[in-house]
Amino acid sequence: MTTMMVLVYGTILISVLFTEQVYAANLMATKSRLFNELLIAHNREISPQNSFDEPVKVKMSLVLSRIIELDRTNMLTIETYKRYTWEDYRFAWNPEDFGGLTTIHLPVVDIWTPERDLRLYYGSEYSIDQSASSGYASVRNNGLISMLTRPASRTTAQCVSDDADRTVRNCSFVYGLWSYGSNEVEFSAAEKPVDTRLFAGNINFELLSSTAERKQVTHPDDPSIINDELAFTVNLKSNDIASYKYEYATGSANSHFLHERLTHPCTTVVLILMGLIANILIS
Repeated sequence: MTTMMVLVYGTILISVLFTEQVYAANLMATKSRLFNELLIAHNREISPQNSFDEPVKVKMSLVLSRIIELDRTNMLTIETYKRYTWEDYRFAWNPEDFGGLTTIHLPVVDIWTPERDLRLYYGSEYSIDQSASSGYASVRNNGLISMLTRPASRTTAQCVSDDADRTVRNCSFVYGLWSYGSNEVEFSAAEKPVDTRLFAGNINFELLSSTAERKQVTHPDDPSIINDELAFTVNLKSNDIASYKYEYATGSANSHFLHERLTHPCTTVVLILMGLIANILIS
């Protein structure tokens, strides 16, 4: 009886393992077949605009990773990623024809992406690691594509100090597509324009708020082209140490910065107590 049970359980185990291996092999074969069918005739140089009356709708969000520095000229440098979503009808398929597969990952270098035409205006941006690969885009069977750029970028833009509070700065990062007009690609911000889920915080700055504004502008080289621009604004409040370092570097530490602290009520109390102690010691 015992030997029979061992044979039965052994047979069941072998059958399960064999079935899993067959399923894995079939899944890999299905993915390979779908991968080849999607890319075999795909031209990444052509945008997925399927109608003259319907532009490709691209949504973008700025993913904030780190605040690097605020220099003496009020230029803020941050570390960011960018997330895009759009639809490409050429990547739609029927899941029933591919074993129920509804998602596949395609190399970014092999497909059309808005990132290739993106420009940062009024600032500078460069990739942290030029040798790193561009990664993959997630593609759904309805043609919806989601892409998070990698590696991260160092992005620098000008900040403006708030008139009411000099420790608050409004920093705008303005992006736009250089070649595509708004009649070809409609460029807008995602529902959450600045994503802070990867932001670990900064001891020198507090992130107060973030917004995005879309506007249409005339292309500088061709007035007949109207482009979409997205201005991502980050509002930061610097702590006392960061404020002092900035104002000292810009030469205003002995004026506005020190004036505020010398006129602070606590400073006044300390000065009065020091004067009383001095009078007692002298007498």
